[in-house]
Order: sequence, then C-alpha cells, then structure tokens
Amino acid sequence: MEETGWVLRLEAVAKSFTLHTQGGASLTVFRNLTFEVRRGESVALTGPSGIGKSSILRMIYGNYAADRGRILVRNRGAVVDVTKASAASVLWLRRWTLGYVSQFLRVIPRVPALQIVMEPLLERGVDAGRARERAEAVLHRLQIPERLWSLSPTTFSGGEQQRVNIARVWAGDYPVLLLDEPTASLDPGNREIVVELIGQARESGTALLGVYHDPELRGRIAERTVDVGAFATSATSEEGGETDGSFHTEAIPDKTLDHAGGSCSLPGGGPGNAWVP
Repeated sequence: MEETGWVLRLEAVAKSFTLHTQGGASLTVFRNLTFEVRRGESVALTGPSGIGKSSILRMIYGNYAADRGRILVRNRGAVVDVTKASAASVLWLRRWTLGYVSQFLRVIPRVPALQIVMEPLLERGVDAGRARERAEAVLHRLQIPERLWSLSPTTFSGGEQQRVNIARVWAGDYPVLLLDEPTASLDPGNREIVVELIGQARESGTALLGVYHDPELRGRIAERTVDVGAFATSATSEEGGETDGSFHTEAIPDKTLDHAGGSCSLPGGGPGNAWVP
C-alpha cells in the first residue's frame, strides 16, 4: 500500500483484564475492535468515561497486551504487529514511529526538563547540538520559561509537567501520535497552542489518534471519531481493580525484521535493546 494509506490499523482486537483484588475475576472490555488511521488524519476515540479508550492507546503503545486480533503499525518500510512484537521491536516503534502523550508525566528525579525533551532525539543518534536546538524551540513554543529548563519537572505545576510531556513528543516528530487528554491540565492560552500544534502535525502528514473528553475540543481537533462503545462488552472498565497488563514477547514473523541474538534490526535504526518500560 502507498505511504498515503493507513499507518495504524486494528483488526478484531479483544481485551480483558484480570481483577486481582476481586478473586482473579476476568473482565472483558471490548471485542472485535476494528478501525484504521491514515497518514494526515486525526481520529478521536469516543464513548463513556471508563469504557477503555485510554486502554486502546496503551495497547497500541505496547503497555497492555491484546487478547486477540492484530495491531498493525506501518513506518520506514516495515509493518509491525504490536500484538506479536518482541520487546526490542516495541522499543524500535517507540523510538521511530509512535509518540505517546499520556495524562501524566513520569520522570526520573533530578533530570532537567531540557534533557527530558532532548532524549528521544539523542536516542536516535541526533547530534546533541541539533537535539538541543529542537528541544529549546518546542519548549519556547509551549511557553516553558527558560529558568525552568535546568530543573526537574517533578518540581513543576501540573500544567507545566503536561507541557514538558507534550514538548518531549513533539520534539521527536513522530509519524504517529497517541494523545491521551493532552490538554486536560492546561489553561486556555496553552490549550490553544497545543490545538495549533496538533493541526500543524496533521497538515504535515502525521497520523493522530486521541482521547478528548471535551466535545468542543474534540470537534476542533478530530475529523473522524471511533465509538468504542460499539465494541464494548461491559460498561465497567479496568479502573475497578488491580489489573494484569502483561506484554507479548513473541518475535514478529515479518520478513522486514531481522531477529538475532535477542535483538532486532529495523529500517532507520540499529539493534534494539530487549527492554520495554
């Protein structure tokens, strides 16, 4: 398929959670989840709170394992099925293809905000000077004061942490962006900046899949919606108890991937470490 076609495709995906605090009961959240996102398209997941929208983003990113189905990600000459991907292949996707803005910024204490934003570029082998220039430009755009760049975001307000989270992903210039309530902690002015960034990313060909609880914001950002409720099997989500979110670790049976010695070699990057955070 041409590069203008889909870059993210879910086929008959099912997901359940094991509730360890409720005697190991299994809760099926959705079945037969099927949709795709094309290059330059912005799609929003919709449905009642707790139905599993954020869980879908986490499955695509490799944090949650799917029970059945396929999650296909296309980039740099390879198609990766996340449901069967090795840890090294998931790492490759995160380095080169999938940018994920989560609701919360989790960082190592004492690491400066500027370093956090530069990190995705440094991991790709980008020159430190160029990485710093790109990171500074995005931090300026998101109105993070320079006096904060040398400080750890653990000392920041919720809105400042969210903007660092966004800056880190935008500095990476990923082909696919997963956005989980990216403006939830932002004031109106910074929210408008993020809306502009999302629009510019879509115009440049980025595929975006997001969760936005604000209908007005969703209407401005997304050109199409996917109703998760159409695939739901329960009105209750994984939020009801401690869950099991294990990883798939099978090697990907794709001829574009070269597995050897527990690592993988993929287009655009060297061997990946067999590690998934």
